[in-house]
Amino acid sequence: MIEKIPFLHRNTIYNIISKDDITFDALHHILDDLLQRNTFDISEMDADLHTIRYKQVVYTVCADGLDVMIHTKML
Repeated sequence: MIEKIPFLHRNTIYNIISKDDITFDALHHILDDLLQRNTFDISEMDADLHTIRYKQVVYTVCADGLDVMIHTKML
């Protein structure tokens, strides 16, 4: 079973949902990228998929409110 894991990033608690292990560095990078895209802006709220690359890993990410679902693909 996949659970929501609370994760504090820049004074906001996000619920991370992933079946894969993710390093803290990668998770901070993913959340910063989503923040730059205004993914968490209420007026821009949509459930688009985002592709984010960090080091040798490609992440497919979808945010729904503060729930962040992450799928990992190794290169």
